Amino acid sequence: MTSELKDLKKQERQIKSTFDGVRKFLDQFKTEKHAAQTATRLEMLETAMKKFYTVQQKLEIVQEEEDEETKESPEQHCERQQKRDDASAHCSLPGTNSRVKLPEIRLPSFGCLTREWVTFRDTFRSLIHLNDQLSTMDKFTYLRSSLTGDAFQEIASVDVTAALFRSMGSSPKTLRE
Repeated sequence: MTSELKDLKKQERQIKSTFDGVRKFLDQFKTEKHAAQTATRLEMLETAMKKFYTVQQKLEIVQEEEDEETKESPEQHCERQQKRDDASAHCSLPGTNSRVKLPEIRLPSFGCLTREWVTFRDTFRSLIHLNDQLSTMDKFTYLRSSLTGDAFQEIASVDVTAALFRSMGSSPKTLRE
């Protein structure tokens, strides 16, 4: 953090302190006791607002300049974010606008009830099937773990390695040759 940025952050804290003082004044305001101070406090607030907008503009410019100087790769971003967040948090790449940690989405299960199919299919497709960060093997494993009853029995005998190689356009036999 540059000295200019530190100075701007300090100014920002001081201005916010002024806002807090005005807020406390308003919270405890009694007309008969504080009427004479109202004009002075209003001037303080207007001056602080002007300073605040100026400092905010400068902060944005300085932070943009620093961001440009310290451009990082998506991998570096994920490493930094994972250090900052708890170990179980998922990393989102820059530009995805994910600034909050959302609750975990549980995969639905499917057991061959027709009324559940569309919901299961759409949810599984959006969370797993269309996720480019998951390998084919991961996707198949998620599918197996989401199926129950008759639906699970339909794929229970499918060999995981055969399913993986089939999706790659090869068979285990072809790869051995």
